[in-house]
Amino acid sequence: MEDKLIKTVLIVDDNDLLLEILCEVLAWEGFEVLQASNGRDALEIVSSRNIDLVISDVQMPNGDGIELMKKIHCLEGHQRPGLILVSGNIGALTFDPTDYNVLAVSQKPIDYDYLIRTIHNHPYQAFKHPVPPEFILTTG
Repeated sequence: MEDKLIKTVLIVDDNDLLLEILCEVLAWEGFEVLQASNGRDALEIVSSRNIDLVISDVQMPNGDGIELMKKIHCLEGHQRPGLILVSGNIGALTFDPTDYNVLAVSQKPIDYDYLIRTIHNHPYQAFKHPVPPEFILTTG
């Protein structure tokens, strides 16, 4: 199967300013960008659209990023998107990212160059199977 480039990205964050900046940065890079301010709204979008990648804050009201990650992983009949989680405290994350198609975990504040490189360096096909631990990238 051929690799397919990431085209559609869903950004999920309850911080309106960060959401706006991320959307502008990724749109500038040529991605189709959708947005949601919480996990509940994001799950509705993922369930109804073909999303290649979800970039989600971990701590949000109305469905945090961890809850969203687990619900996306359980979706049936949909291609599960890859995930990049963003957190102010990545050391507190206690799950195995390879179980949930997590491509990267990024510390806040976000390094936008790192984020763009991470997205461009991983074809969509990589998200069809669990990501090996050596592909989990963190900034610090």
